[in-house]
Amino acid sequence: MSTTPTELPDILRKNRERILEEWARRVREELPVSALPWQELLDNVPDMLEALADALEQRRDRPHAPLKEKARRHSEQRHRLGYSMEDVVREYALLRNTSIRVILSAYPQPSLDEMELLHMALDQAVVESVTTYGRESTRELETERQRFRLALRNSTIVVFEQDLEQRYTWIYNPQLGVTAEQVVGSTDAGMFTGPEDIRTLMELKQRVLDTGEPLLAEVRASIGPRRGFYLLALEPLRDAEGRVTGLMGAATDITVHRDEEEQLRRTLEFRDRVMGIVSHDLRNPLNAITLSAATLLRRGGLDERVRQNLQRIVSAADRAHRLIRDLLDYTKARLGSGIPIEPRPCNLGEVARQVVDEVAQAFPERTLHFERATEGNLDGEWDPDRLAQVITNLTRNALQHSPLGTPVRVMVRTDDDSVSLEVHNEGPAIAPELLPALFEPFTQGAGRHTHEGNVGLGLYISQEVARAHGGRMEVESSERTGITFRLVLPRRPAPSGGGPG
Repeated sequence: MSTTPTELPDILRKNRERILEEWARRVREELPVSALPWQELLDNVPDMLEALADALEQRRDRPHAPLKEKARRHSEQRHRLGYSMEDVVREYALLRNTSIRVILSAYPQPSLDEMELLHMALDQAVVESVTTYGRESTRELETERQRFRLALRNSTIVVFEQDLEQRYTWIYNPQLGVTAEQVVGSTDAGMFTGPEDIRTLMELKQRVLDTGEPLLAEVRASIGPRRGFYLLALEPLRDAEGRVTGLMGAATDITVHRDEEEQLRRTLEFRDRVMGIVSHDLRNPLNAITLSAATLLRRGGLDERVRQNLQRIVSAADRAHRLIRDLLDYTKARLGSGIPIEPRPCNLGEVARQVVDEVAQAFPERTLHFERATEGNLDGEWDPDRLAQVITNLTRNALQHSPLGTPVRVMVRTDDDSVSLEVHNEGPAIAPELLPALFEPFTQGAGRHTHEGNVGLGLYISQEVARAHGGRMEVESSERTGITFRLVLPRRPAPSGGGPG
């Protein structure tokens, strides 16, 4: 017995849950992309079945607006979830097949007219879904194109495509003063000047065309007087069968970076030459002057005026030695990899006491005290020569920037993980606005009293030595308590063994 015109819609409605369950099961089995939560998988398919029943009930062979709306929304949802168009069409095929199987199992002899209307309604849904999917894909593609154009609009990246003969078929954002119209249809040999550059470019591109493998290289290109260096990324273009049909490339202008690298190379060469001159050509004559003056001082029978002049020579040579050392350390810290250190077991208290004794001999008119502020272990792994350099800098700085007749105190402290050394003087407080830049190179506190000139590198180098050990420099200053510089050190330096430049 065949169905009457009103029976088929009722059949669909009564068996909707059965159709949905069977359809969902088959979708999960046959479409791997459909491993979705139940509600997301169903989406509005239940509403679509209801709209399908309505269309059959109205016996509409023309487009049914509610059904088309449900199909459109379903396609949009599937597009957002990353379905391909083939996946969407396959879902409809399974829905058609499942619906017919359920209908035939419940009513073996449906009306041919009703079945024809069913197929026509489902065809409407498929057409609407495919159209919507294509429209969404086109819109998405245009959005991606807009993003692409926006990203490259003010950049120095050139994107292009070439065929098997290395003719440009498309280019975006061309450089070196040419337009896309001038480039398309041409080859590198017709575009660029410089035979060696052209040969390199074409050989690299031919390698991609021959091997089908991507490639990354730095190249040079020039058109007349315009020259540029580029980081060139190349990939093959393939057809549906996987055959190479051309290549796609992206060239990033790195001319500025190459120029900066060249400038840096020249700077480093100049630094090395200066360091060689300072460390060798200046130190040698200073050593000769110091040795000669010291030899004369050891002789007896010198009158007081000659002895004083010789002592001035030795002192001046000593200051010059310190200046050379500071300049070399500054160069290493600023332009190199940091001030080098050679850590080994040593005792901060012993190093500090030895330095205090040496500095006290150079300043016999001043009072210099050494104290252990706390009991405890002052052993650690540091570079004792560099520590002596820092302590010398700090004590000389304290003596030079404090009034005559006031003492300078050097104190060492210890705790479980670190040790510290403080150098305190009773000089005038450092202006607050000067504190942030106090450890910068070539910086001296304005208006502070000094007995001998310097270039303002002592505190900077002290900080760099502290950093190389994984430590730090601190300063406290007030009119009431005076000035205290503090060196804080971990018992073992950082593994890198070098401070930042």
